[in-house]
Amino acid sequence: MPVESTSDLLAAVLAELVEPSVLIMAAAPADYTPAERSAEKIKKSEGDLVITMKRTPDILKNVAEFRKSKGLVDIFVAGFAAETINTEEYAVGKLKSKSLDMICLNDVSKEGAGFNADTNIMTIFTSGGEKIDLPMQSKNLVAENILRQIEIGLSRRG
Repeated sequence: MPVESTSDLLAAVLAELVEPSVLIMAAAPADYTPAERSAEKIKKSEGDLVITMKRTPDILKNVAEFRKSKGLVDIFVAGFAAETINTEEYAVGKLKSKSLDMICLNDVSKEGAGFNADTNIMTIFTSGGEKIDLPMQSKNLVAENILRQIEIGLSRRG
């Protein structure tokens, strides 16, 4: 489904959210967007250009509110956290504040992890309090392990 903005993506996600389903939000869109759009090219001028930014909608936070308001319980939601400091604290905080079933922590400051590598290192936290450490491995293997943990989480629901 084509989208152009975070608001578009939020609307698309909520429109498709039905029971039973699994939602994997592997990457967050931009956290901020320019407050104003220019209809034409901004020409170079003297001095610096200051662009005012506004927050974009938090899709997973909105999904949590939507699930609660609609009484949806048969939706498994997995989120991701790319962090550099206080990594576990931030990831577990997101797990709880966004009512996730699982969060995959990617400490992008580690060698061999993150965006500029063919490998990754992941720590998975579940809403049941589990912590699963995935050592450095190919991104394909990381993805397989994440899907396996989702299957385990679904099987525990009965």
